[in-house]
This record gives sequence, C-alpha cells and structure tokens, in this order.
Amino acid sequence: MKQLQILIAFCLATISFSQQLDTKTYIEKHKSTFQVENFTVDLGSDLASNDMVFWGIVHGSQTPQVIEYKLLEYLVENGFTYYMPEIGMAQAYFLNKYLESGNEDVLLFAAHYQTLRTPQDASIEFVDKWKKIYQLNQKLTNDKKIV
Repeated sequence: MKQLQILIAFCLATISFSQQLDTKTYIEKHKSTFQVENFTVDLGSDLASNDMVFWGIVHGSQTPQVIEYKLLEYLVENGFTYYMPEIGMAQAYFLNKYLESGNEDVLLFAAHYQTLRTPQDASIEFVDKWKKIYQLNQKLTNDKKIV
C-alpha cells in the first residue's frame, strides 16, 4: 500500500510540474499555419545524396493526404519511383492493382479497407490522392512509374 501511495504521489507531482502550460495555451503558443494550396516542396541538394526519403503524417486529418501527394510528385520529378506508404501488405496489393488497371472498384475496395484499418485517415482525400497517383503514372514511362 505504501508503494502505491508513493507511485500516486510521484505521478501527481510529475503531471503538475511537467505541464506548465495547459494544452490550449501550448497549442496557441506553438501553432503555425499555412495554406495547402500554396504548399511547395523543395528539398534542394539534400535530395541528390539520398536513395530514400521518409516522412510521417498526422493521422486524423485530410490535409496530410494532399501534402503527401505533392511530396510524392516532387520526388517522382527527381527520379524516385518507389512509394512505401504506411499501409499493410494486403492493402498495398490492391492499391498496386489499382495503379496497374485504373479500376476504381479496386481503389474503393482498398479505401474501404482503410476505414477498417485507420478510420481517422479514411477520407475523400485518400481516394483522390490515389487517383492523382494513377494519373501521374499514366504520364510516366514504365521504368519511371510509381510501384
């Protein structure tokens, strides 16, 4: 019982001292905004010395889907052809089938799976991103297509 009391006291002390700002105040102090329409990607000379680029997204928002496509488009323009999004093997299989065929039923099946896997990321923008990737692939030669 004494250990439990010490643990509770430690947790309460940690919480009270570690959060000097409440969440709303912290966000107000550290926020930044931008317009997605004006978002551009330029990794400059850093890109030339790399074979892979990793990025992460904030889940639960439609905006990262739009930004991710813009980043992917930039990378394709700079010679990258492999795209490894944060999805499972089964979903990757169907999205690759969509990229090969353009069959939107396959895309919608993969999008439905997204609602089961990470519902906070299942959005119209998710589907639109894949449609744009398909359209981008149609303009590329086979050796430059995103797979």
